[in-house]
Amino acid sequence: MAHLLIKQYRLNTPDSYLFSILNGDDQKIGTVWFVISTKWGVTTAFIYDLEIAANFRRLGHAQVAMRLIEPVASELGATKLALHVFGFNSGAIGLYESLGYKTTDINMAKSL
Repeated sequence: MAHLLIKQYRLNTPDSYLFSILNGDDQKIGTVWFVISTKWGVTTAFIYDLEIAANFRRLGHAQVAMRLIEPVASELGATKLALHVFGFNSGAIGLYESLGYKTTDINMAKSL
């Protein structure tokens, strides 16, 4: 796996942070977007999107990218990282569990 970097883009949306994920060749291989908010006294960086280009998936890049944003979110005042993952996405669930994420709630649905 190549060395990765994240590069922040300035947005005109307060508390919203967008980063490109770059490989060692300075090639964009994905993006990560999170929003910082405070609720009930806890400042959380909620990850709205983590995307790795199809030809770079399953190489450990998402795991490295997630680790790279942890100190960035902390420097921005977050004391917690949170995200949503669909129940059928076992690959993503495994990734986030390997990084120490725990299930905090469950949404359920039934087709009629």
